[in-house]
Amino acid sequence: MQGIIHLSDLHIGYPGCTEAARKIVGQIIRKITPPGKHVIVITGDLVENAFSTEQQREAARQVKRFKKAGFKVLCAPGNHDCGTGVFGSKELAAAFRKRFLGSAQAKFPKLNVIEGAAFIGLDSMADELNWHDRVFAEGELGERQLMKLELMLKSARVQKCQWKLVYLHHHPFSPLFLNELKAAESLEKIIAGRVDALLFGHNHLGGVHNGRWGIPRCYDGGSSTGKEGAPREIRLIMLPLPPETDVLLPFC
Repeated sequence: MQGIIHLSDLHIGYPGCTEAARKIVGQIIRKITPPGKHVIVITGDLVENAFSTEQQREAARQVKRFKKAGFKVLCAPGNHDCGTGVFGSKELAAAFRKRFLGSAQAKFPKLNVIEGAAFIGLDSMADELNWHDRVFAEGELGERQLMKLELMLKSARVQKCQWKLVYLHHHPFSPLFLNELKAAESLEKIIAGRVDALLFGHNHLGGVHNGRWGIPRCYDGGSSTGKEGAPREIRLIMLPLPPETDVLLPFC
């Protein structure tokens, strides 16, 4: 594996974002080689409104373009992938899993081992779709998912990997009112100093938080399509090399 490309918050369906997403996919396919040696990680909010079937289909078409070109693609759900962004639905969350993970029954944490690297995807909407808290834009991993994550990190399959990466949608470090990852400190207790990279999005802030929680690489993907002027931080992560070698893709 030569690199990881981190995309986040595409918001396909929002004015300007659909065309921007198509261009980004096309540019990456044309300019990043070989595709089979690169992994695309998308940390949520592929669509603007998951109630729109067409937005879901368009997002799936773009992911399919990556896969057809030979890239491996990993996706974590965001709040907009499960509803409007401030109102979520378990049915739409299941539709996301079916469309982008292959099965409505797909479980998180989601482990993919690729060339010696353990990619662990988390669902930060897992406990945020109950009747009493499915509004607003907060995220919650839930005790069950956190317990599974703890066990997964201890598993022989993960322990054998040279690299360990965790990716999710909600921003774990910079809580914003009604947009925060609830109980982020519980996630910190589990992964602090135990993984090599933490990738996320949601707040559209962009930025580098390397070293937080004792994790060498911590990246906020901003909004890859630049929704409402947000930072477009499309980063190529050169995992075998130190963080100083990671770069923003200038052509996207």
